[in-house]
Amino acid sequence: MQGPDSIAALEANFWSMFSLLGRGTAGRVLDTRTRLIVEAPIDRPPYNAVLRFLDDGSSPLRRQVRDTLAPFRKRAVPVVWAVHPTTSEGVVEALEAEGLAVAEKLPGMVADITELPPPPEVDGADVFEASSDTSDAWVDLVSWRYGLGHDTSRYLRELYEIGIHGHSRLWMARIDGEYVSKVVLHIHDGVAGIYGVVTTEAGRGRGLASALTLSALNVAREEGVETSVLHSTPMAKGLYERLGYREVAPFEIWADPGTLHL
Repeated sequence: MQGPDSIAALEANFWSMFSLLGRGTAGRVLDTRTRLIVEAPIDRPPYNAVLRFLDDGSSPLRRQVRDTLAPFRKRAVPVVWAVHPTTSEGVVEALEAEGLAVAEKLPGMVADITELPPPPEVDGADVFEASSDTSDAWVDLVSWRYGLGHDTSRYLRELYEIGIHGHSRLWMARIDGEYVSKVVLHIHDGVAGIYGVVTTEAGRGRGLASALTLSALNVAREEGVETSVLHSTPMAKGLYERLGYREVAPFEIWADPGTLHL
């Protein structure tokens, strides 16, 4: 997959995956040609987000940006805004004018997965595909990653069930009975996206991220998927390059300064 096709796959998979954040009964998703916006009853990033934004011509661009931010400002919840490769020209300047800044740069990466090594065994770790029975462990890992309290657990469990009964599958790792790592495989339009790679302090330095990612990708390949995408952090880019991914296009996450802690 080359050029525009790679960018389209990166954007479409990203939008499909993160739109899940607003799919719970107390959430909201606005999905149009020019907008993809999610709102959730969780006052931490990234659960309230502008995922797709294109100039719809209805008013000056800065006014469109301000009007898009207004519901989040009214609720007093931190919002994240994804600047994706096809974001309309002028949006970055409008975001700056509204006080937002780049919180994270995410290189969009693509890999051919028609040939993959088998997932390595990790000494002392049990790697397995998660199910409804492991929802509590998943919620605990997500809550740890984003600093969420127990009041969010019900909504997170709902998202978990929506995901695993939809287009997402989840792999986890356990060491001495403790859940220490996870990864999400999200298949959309025949492309496998890798998301939500989390490893706790107790699991780090064992190669669990590679083992979980390869476990998920091998299953996708066996089901006929040939292409994978992901949006790496700069720190993890080398890991994914060793797995065969190449950088295609930049994504940026914008937020009010001090609201997104990575």
